Amino acid sequence: GTAWSRVVFGDIAPSGRLPIMFPASEADTIRPSVFTDAVPYKEGLFTSYRNPSFRAAYPFGHGLTYTSFSYGEPQVILGQGCRGRKCFSVNI
Repeated sequence: GTAWSRVVFGDIAPSGRLPIMFPASEADTIRPSVFTDAVPYKEGLFTSYRNPSFRAAYPFGHGLTYTSFSYGEPQVILGQGCRGRKCFSVNI
């Protein structure tokens, strides 16, 4: 498929992304009620990363690439080593 070629040519980087938001402080969380064990979600859709008043230590979708790449000079492959019309090799 095209997944490896997209990585090799730098179109994308292999990485992981957070599926949640980690709050910067306790103030950036939804607090449970002091009267019951229930947690009232009065925020509606403005919970977690959607709430503009919450600060995130690590926001939703935050991620880092797992590695870095360096590329060698491309080499043209001639003769028996090439089964296509044009072939080349590159060290990664």
